Amino acid sequence: MFAKIQNQKALESKSQDNQNITNLGTVDKAKDLLNKFVDSVNVLVKDITTLEVNTIVVSNISGSKFNPWQAYYNIYAISDPNYFTDKQIVLDLQERYINIFLQLEREYIYILLEQELESKESGKPDGAVIDIYNKRLRYIDENRLNADGTKESNSMLPSPFGDHENNVDNYQKISKILSNDKFVLTLRKVSELKAALDGGDITSDQVDTIYAQTIMQLDGDIITRYHKKLFDLKENDQDIIMKIHNDGVVSGEKQWRETIEFLINFVKNLAGLSSGKI
Repeated sequence: MFAKIQNQKALESKSQDNQNITNLGTVDKAKDLLNKFVDSVNVLVKDITTLEVNTIVVSNISGSKFNPWQAYYNIYAISDPNYFTDKQIVLDLQERYINIFLQLEREYIYILLEQELESKESGKPDGAVIDIYNKRLRYIDENRLNADGTKESNSMLPSPFGDHENNVDNYQKISKILSNDKFVLTLRKVSELKAALDGGDITSDQVDTIYAQTIMQLDGDIITRYHKKLFDLKENDQDIIMKIHNDGVVSGEKQWRETIEFLINFVKNLAGLSSGKI
């Protein structure tokens, strides 16, 4: 009888230990998720100090949702030497596509530079590596207005094309960079810019016009610009565009302020959590 009681207590103790291990694992996972969320919020905070609302009239709007891999694939495709010819993109628009590609590559190089500096915190960063990155940045600036800047052989962006077996290293690099919140934020922005260009008539010299633009900043500055072409339209068309723009500003400002309020409350709650108040 005494042996049975001992065995039962041993089983209960073992069960409690397993439960404690499970709880610790859950806590660690929760902390990891919280840290990742905080990192994402830090990236968002840097980008949320300004609200910008643009109103453009286009002939087509894509309904596809943002997918980082697909977006990266679509942006990288601009480096194809036959891209502009195959899609019959006029010369006046080619510069804007080139700038989209180079904007993404520039962000990629900045992240590589940061990683190089962070990995050598205890020692001296590799000067040769830093020099390679800086040379490419200078080249991008010098060739940002022509297709030379997007040549695949020159680009530091890893290519998503090619045979799968021979491209594993590039896929790993792409997978790693797509886990970087700062890069994905830039990717989303340039993807939206490309979608706006694709939504117009890329075979026409007529470039889509931003008829109205409003920029709001946290310090209270509000800037509203109207393109002169807006006032060449019929009065009814002017009124429609102005109403759409103003409604967009009101809606955007509301969402912007709600996001800021959420972040403020989140930081307050996080501070209280770390001090044990909540």
